[in-house]
Amino acid sequence: MKFLSILLVLGLFTGCLRVSGKMDVKEHIVYKDRGHTEVILAGEYQARATFKGQNKIVVDLSNDLQKQQLTLKFPVGTILPRDNGEFSVNNRQLNQPFSVTGSFKTETNYSDVVEVQESCQISQGTVCDDFEYGPSYPNRCHVEYTKGLRDVKFRTLSTVKTLTFNVTQDEQTKATFNGKNADEKKDYLFVGPCTL
Repeated sequence: MKFLSILLVLGLFTGCLRVSGKMDVKEHIVYKDRGHTEVILAGEYQARATFKGQNKIVVDLSNDLQKQQLTLKFPVGTILPRDNGEFSVNNRQLNQPFSVTGSFKTETNYSDVVEVQESCQISQGTVCDDFEYGPSYPNRCHVEYTKGLRDVKFRTLSTVKTLTFNVTQDEQTKATFNGKNADEKKDYLFVGPCTL
């Protein structure tokens, strides 16, 4: 059997990453959950895989018949890929009746450069209340803003992360997960001053 292998790890972080998709369960999956035996019935599920920390994936499954949560806790020291990479863990390492193999792929694309005017805010200074609220509460002050415009030049960065993994037992594929996480953000190349 394969020992745990991480082929390539890029852009790691310890926060949560969610990937939504579907999980096709071809045969019932029996698994352990906090000392209890649970069963995921065969069928197609809406699924969301959440990476928690560096070595755990929590999969939320739902369809018309069932809602389940499958926790895949990888061995201590495992660092799952968050950008591009592969992983493979056997049943003994997972402490489950099944093994898991999968991959993570990230694709990034830039749009054409766009030149437009965007709204912005210009500080008009600090304004304070005319009266005091008491010795423990001095005059309350806040910054006032007015709206303005600024010239900008940017391109849109689109990132699509694709996660796939198989749940196998006795060399048979019992389930397959396919999901994506899509995100867009502006990559500014020029930002002009904010003017009225």
